[in-house]
Amino acid sequence: MKGETFKKYFLLTVIALGAGVIYKVAYMREAFYDAMLSGFQITNTQLGTISSIYGTVALISYLPGGILADKVSYKKLLTLSFIGSGVLSLWCSTMPSFGMIKVIFGLMGVTTILTYWSAFVKTVRFWVVTKR
Repeated sequence: MKGETFKKYFLLTVIALGAGVIYKVAYMREAFYDAMLSGFQITNTQLGTISSIYGTVALISYLPGGILADKVSYKKLLTLSFIGSGVLSLWCSTMPSFGMIKVIFGLMGVTTILTYWSAFVKTVRFWVVTKR
């Protein structure tokens, strides 16, 4: 019983921290708007474009994400999400071209919503609701 409780709270802590971190790059424009414009050497319109790409991919990813979470282990999805988002964040930190930034933010929509969000919701529901 003690081991089960520790596992439950450890897992919830990891995914809660993950939820706080995984979206930082996708939404960094909230805090670093001017720095992003000058660092990436892009315009306001281009920053809006990459935000729109992320939002569109994210919106499209919600429904298949739920289906995917029902068919694939939450551990695999969470791991894939963390690794994928980490690699994309590192790639973004190299100040790539605008074309590559569009690819990065499109893929961020996949790693943060398609694979992470659905697994996050399923995990919390399972460990909090059913494992009381």
